[in-house]
Amino acid sequence: MAVSYAAAALEITSLERHITLDRAMYGSDQAASVEPMGFKALVGAVRKIEKAMGNGKIDMNHRRFL
Repeated sequence: MAVSYAAAALEITSLERHITLDRAMYGSDQAASVEPMGFKALVGAVRKIEKAMGNGKIDMNHRRFL
């Protein structure tokens, strides 16, 4: 998962992860796959990283205090 988070921080355009119902199931890539709740957490984290990175625009907010 850490590699996926790092890739998101590097502003990737796509991310591929395999999804499984149970990582303990038989198969060559089950252990490296993500279970549904893990996938939900991954999407949430990637969205937070994207938001934290911003859009590159710098705005100034001027407020007057009376």
